[in-house]
Amino acid sequence: MSVPDAFTRMARHMHADVELVVRSDDELPAYLARSLTAQEKEIASGFIERLLADGLNDEDLVKIWSETGSDCYLRKGYAELFYRELLEALRAG
Repeated sequence: MSVPDAFTRMARHMHADVELVVRSDDELPAYLARSLTAQEKEIASGFIERLLADGLNDEDLVKIWSETGSDCYLRKGYAELFYRELLEALRAG
């Protein structure tokens, strides 16, 4: 599955200094969603919806994220929840 540029750009906003911008993990999905235009949000949310609908396991979700070039990796056991939180943030804004 090809990873859309919008998803990659969003993931790269999760950089080594992100804790200087967001105060908690709870704020991170909204911060990442704000990095995209409305059209990019639609693309990224559609991609995440497909990943979740395909039932990818945690390891696969972590691998997809790590292949974006993001400075920060997702913790195993947390990836699906993180993707769901991202999807919610993308839909909200």
